[in-house]
Amino acid sequence: MNHLMKAMLDKKALNSDTVITACHMVKDSTGRWLRRQDDFMMTSVSKHGDEYKLMLKQVIGNAAICVWARDVVALDGMVPERYVDVYDINPDGSTKRVGKKRGRKPKTAEAVF
Repeated sequence: MNHLMKAMLDKKALNSDTVITACHMVKDSTGRWLRRQDDFMMTSVSKHGDEYKLMLKQVIGNAAICVWARDVVALDGMVPERYVDVYDINPDGSTKRVGKKRGRKPKTAEAVF
């Protein structure tokens, strides 16, 4: 996920409007730790060595947490590999080669006269 995170940050595909579904640890009423999945909005990103750490704020509620990039489950309701496809990024983090456009060519300004 770190290679995808780096590519998304380079293309500015992640912003504060992106809904991030991530797993995090919470304490239940008996004091046991549980792994829970919630929706968050991103507030900031920091890099620690090769890993990315996301500061997130809960969509419903005021909880603010820190999660690693590997704990991200979905971005805007899509699997991260599918989300980066929208921004022409391969699942390995490299950029896609855009092919030749097909279809009708737009009329030029000179041909309109």
